[in-house]
Amino acid sequence: MDFEKLGQKLKYLIMMELGDRYDLKNFYVEFEPNSKRKLEVYEIDLEFDYMGPIDAEWEDFVSDLNIAFNPIKEAISKFPVNEKGELDLSFENFIVIGPFIWDLKYSYDESHIIHCSYRVTVLDKNE
Repeated sequence: MDFEKLGQKLKYLIMMELGDRYDLKNFYVEFEPNSKRKLEVYEIDLEFDYMGPIDAEWEDFVSDLNIAFNPIKEAISKFPVNEKGELDLSFENFIVIGPFIWDLKYSYDESHIIHCSYRVTVLDKNE
């Protein structure tokens, strides 16, 4: 399994899916195969400047963050990796959890730099 090449494919596909509302600063995928070389979990860690609006009022701020994060989760879900470590668009036995927000640098009407990650659990076919 060439995890480095697979990570680059995921980066390209996910960022193409997200379009121009996200200015990518950093993107990293960590794959965690088990002792039998089957993929159980992988984590997608990204840092980006969200080019969409994020309001300063608390209620709208949280709502706008959800609007920013939902397309990322959807894009990750469109390009799943199966237990063999292969990109498999028909694969359905996985769960995407997140975002886990590590850092948020918010400047009203200037930049919204967000560092977050999503964890993808690859389920056993028998589950």
